[in-house]
Amino acid sequence: MGFDVSSRQGQPKNWQWTVRILNTLITRLQSLMPPGQTFKLTLLIRSDENMREAFGDFAYCAKASHDFLETLQSKGHEIGWHPHLWRWKGKWLAELEDKDFVRNCLLNGFNSMRDQFEITSVRTGWNSMSNGIMETLESLGILADFSANPGYMYKEDVLGISADWREAPTGFYFPSREDYRRPAQTSDGAFKVLEMPVTLTKTPRAVRWARWFVDRYRKASRWPNQYEAINIAKHPMFNRNGFESAFNKRNGDYCKHIVTSFHPIDVVNERLSSNQWGLMSMQNLEHNVKYLLTRCKEEKIQLKTMTAAEVAEDYLRTHNR
Repeated sequence: MGFDVSSRQGQPKNWQWTVRILNTLITRLQSLMPPGQTFKLTLLIRSDENMREAFGDFAYCAKASHDFLETLQSKGHEIGWHPHLWRWKGKWLAELEDKDFVRNCLLNGFNSMRDQFEITSVRTGWNSMSNGIMETLESLGILADFSANPGYMYKEDVLGISADWREAPTGFYFPSREDYRRPAQTSDGAFKVLEMPVTLTKTPRAVRWARWFVDRYRKASRWPNQYEAINIAKHPMFNRNGFESAFNKRNGDYCKHIVTSFHPIDVVNERLSSNQWGLMSMQNLEHNVKYLLTRCKEEKIQLKTMTAAEVAEDYLRTHNR
């Protein structure tokens, strides 16, 4: 779950709004699970330069709700990190070219978070990545990143947002030091960060056409792609294809991991009411979880929710890494 706190007004109440959503979300998701099973989440908390300017501290959110997050952590949830690289230039713009700024933003954001919680999992804002960013994550001791969106390339000139995962594989891999999008051929040539790409699903044709018009309006460019990342809070018609692909690729009792993330605003609006009519909503999230539970029952396998760190550790253990 990506927690991307609004900083347009720079008011702490924006974070308290997110905390209230999280309370409701966890209660509703847990109610869907069979007795004895916990619905686990990796809570990706913002800590970056933009947050420092808005709230006065890189890790304001983690500090303001430390006890609350620590309680969730004790119940099996993971506290992860979700850094954005916004930089003030008369307005907030994505900074991906100034390597010193990028590194310092990441270092300060991580160190502030580490004062509150041990951090091993990360997902970057806008899915942005570079060899330099990957190198910094490695130096910080990050175990796993799940920013990769295979086949995705997006560039928006107005805000400077950019991400390029066109040649990334769909399976887990250790990135090459020459190109973060490609698996390393040798251990010496690999970053020591496990890349766990988000699970893909086929995008409806009508949506692909609609995005073409939206991108023109935003002066953005996007690599033509029939697939998109599964957002488990999205309408089921988007996700069924991806879910079924995961079941079809199962190996005996073992089913492929489904890696997904979403934001609080995807399920609840600013009035703390569920998004009844949007493509994303609390109801859609619940429908998708119920569907997975039903399919697992049909296949006689168990739906096991895991944090990003648990998935990474499971992968490393089963692959003798």
